[in-house]
Amino acid sequence: IDEPTGLPPWLPKGLGLNPARIPMGENDSNPTVVSIIGFPSKSTGKDAVIVRKEQDVFGGYVGGFLRLSRGKITEARGHEGFFWHDAATLSGSSGSPLFNSAGQVVGMHCTGGDPVKGGRALYSEYIKNVCKELKSPPAALLARPVVEQLHRKWLQFSQSIDLDQLESFYVPPDCQPHQDTITARQPLRETVDAFLQADQKQRRVLLLQGDAGTGKTALSLLLTNWLWQDFATCKAIPIRIEMRRYNAEKADGCVVDALGDKAAKLKELGLPVVLIFDGYDELAGGGYSRLWEANRLDDFPVGSKAIITCRPEYLADQDYETLLGPDVPDMAPSQLVECFVSPFTHEQMSAYLRNPQQRDTGITA
Repeated sequence: IDEPTGLPPWLPKGLGLNPARIPMGENDSNPTVVSIIGFPSKSTGKDAVIVRKEQDVFGGYVGGFLRLSRGKITEARGHEGFFWHDAATLSGSSGSPLFNSAGQVVGMHCTGGDPVKGGRALYSEYIKNVCKELKSPPAALLARPVVEQLHRKWLQFSQSIDLDQLESFYVPPDCQPHQDTITARQPLRETVDAFLQADQKQRRVLLLQGDAGTGKTALSLLLTNWLWQDFATCKAIPIRIEMRRYNAEKADGCVVDALGDKAAKLKELGLPVVLIFDGYDELAGGGYSRLWEANRLDDFPVGSKAIITCRPEYLADQDYETLLGPDVPDMAPSQLVECFVSPFTHEQMSAYLRNPQQRDTGITA
């Protein structure tokens, strides 16, 4: 926020976003001063400072004003993850950050109206820990040997290729429904997410086609990692398979080869899988494999899906809906959906070249 003029000296300077934890002693004899800022309902009270007006897309004002008020922590409940404060709040203040005098976020307001204690806020440290738990696979499922083994194997592999470094300079590509379409671009990640959330009966295979260098392999690596991070909510096991390790004949059994006896155990657990077949066009010696049918993917639990990356010229003369998708009755709609990775724009290329963290990871698309 730009430093406005005419504001009281207790206004936090800089308003940084570095999490800080306030001392959590019960009934602190010297309560910590906090300030809350947000867009609640409009008020004419004199207990708050109006920092600036903020117009919304409809031409009105978001809650009237960006409002900031000062208070102190009246009771710290660190062992429960929250504290009470007496900074003035209004309806709509929930979700507003609270800052200490150093301009560090220390909590998020969630409820108000207590006549004695005032408002209640969650500690920033507590929120951070909850977010970490949501991104981590549930302990109950990870405790099952087969899931734990697959997760550990992925972590070891991701560290060996420095996946964090790859993600630090990754430029998310766009995609389009047809190869020659230039007006219907949309973020590729959104398309993949929509596919994974789509009805099982309508979409079970995503064919992702793209020219060399458009980021298909990078996406397959990062997507596997994102799915492990989101395992707590989607509860689908991501399995990435590099097709260059197989010829057409052996590709018919690549899932069993990649999972071994874990395939049967995953079926027993009833956990769906997301099989990511990277580089279908890189099958050793050429040729084609009916990935879904030959690997009997229908035997996996409901919700299982497949994502296949390939260069478009490799499938140009093939009936790839039959080749790669599940068998469907006559007249029934195909369960395969396709999209094409869009060429990078000048803006995307510039963003990549400006990133100082980029270096060669040895990963090709």
